[in-house]
Amino acid sequence: AFQRLGYAVSLPYGEDEQYDFIADVGGRLIRVQAKTSHTDDEGKTFKFECRNMRYNSKGGWHVYYDENDFDYYGTSWKGQCYLVPISECHNSKRLRISENRNRRGNQSIWAEDYELEKVAHKLEEEELNERIYQDRQTDTGLGVVGRRQDP
Repeated sequence: AFQRLGYAVSLPYGEDEQYDFIADVGGRLIRVQAKTSHTDDEGKTFKFECRNMRYNSKGGWHVYYDENDFDYYGTSWKGQCYLVPISECHNSKRLRISENRNRRGNQSIWAEDYELEKVAHKLEEEELNERIYQDRQTDTGLGVVGRRQDP
């Protein structure tokens, strides 16, 4: 999906990294862990697990990720790709695709807010704004810490 949108994708060398690939989105490199999604409510929502299972001869245990491992979870549902920040996940993440008319005060997390195209566009805008800010700092003679530099 990233390549279809024109973003470069790189795979890690070896098998020791927690992320599955790196995508270059507007000059920003993001580490992505791909996850399989499923539904358990007739397709009103879909969810993916934000953890992994490891096994040995004594049994299995959950492995939890943190922001040092990667930046985003990537998943897909019915042909649409989604990108969810790791900071918004713990055990699992459920994204809603249709209205929930049975619950009051619906606090739904809408899938459309995490569509790959929307999140990538936001990342590109943030990267561009950061570059503009850095260029202005350089043009005004301000250094990285905001102090005037002598030429």
